[in-house]
Amino acid sequence: MTTAAQPSDRLRQRISRWEQGDPDGVLADEALIEAAQLWRKFTLEPADKNLDMVMQLLGLLHWARGESGPEGERGLERKISLLFFQLLWQRNPEATPPAIRNYFRDAKPDPIEDPKEHVSGILRDIATIVITKKRDTGIRLYGLSEWPPSLPPEHSAPPLLRVAQALASRYSETGDVADLDGAVSYGERAVAMAPDAGELRANVLQDVSVVLCSRFEVTATMSDSDRAIALLDEAVEIARSLGLSLVVLLTNRSFARLRRFVAFQQLDDLRQSEWAVRESMSGSGVA
Repeated sequence: MTTAAQPSDRLRQRISRWEQGDPDGVLADEALIEAAQLWRKFTLEPADKNLDMVMQLLGLLHWARGESGPEGERGLERKISLLFFQLLWQRNPEATPPAIRNYFRDAKPDPIEDPKEHVSGILRDIATIVITKKRDTGIRLYGLSEWPPSLPPEHSAPPLLRVAQALASRYSETGDVADLDGAVSYGERAVAMAPDAGELRANVLQDVSVVLCSRFEVTATMSDSDRAIALLDEAVEIARSLGLSLVVLLTNRSFARLRRFVAFQQLDDLRQSEWAVRESMSGSGVA
């Protein structure tokens, strides 16, 4: 029985082929997936004994991409490479390539206090960048990334919302309900990451309600409609307290109520929908 190659082995093979003049392996989207898989595997291990090896592979991968990738992306890839090599240099200077070693010796960067969060943060940023260019690869990278509750809301809620929207977009093409379920799951995580009653939370609540309404149209599950309306109600209250425009929120709330009326024929939903339309058109939609 053949044992499947580990991410570290596959990355070594890609880097070796690049060193021999074949850049296709390091430039493939799957190389980014393997890098994220390698880090995920490392974080599940009890000790840091392989950290130097992991940093060396990730640094070399992105250095190779910076040397051989599209011209407009090379600078960013080199910066990413240096971020990985910085941790390796801090731990074991002799393990870094000579030119990189000399660079850090002269630059004298501040010490990295939390190595695991340093690397996890880089991989989160990579996922955030990739999803804007290659949606499906970005979605996979998000699934391999860590999003701890300690992250500042502005650094966690918008990226999580972005992957929710990407999954909802993919559902519109594939019709795979699993994508809608994933979109709702990521959306709820975004809501949890923005707990303070500010403009960020109001925007997240509104966008997640749209995803929930989309799933309600497919499944006609009352709980999705209830949740969407609850999120919109809270978003309206936040927006009103901050003096923000309510027109879009009230319009969305009206549509959410109308969809539920069509599905379940409850007259209160129709009345609430009409009331929201009147409020948005009467001028009270602007706080």
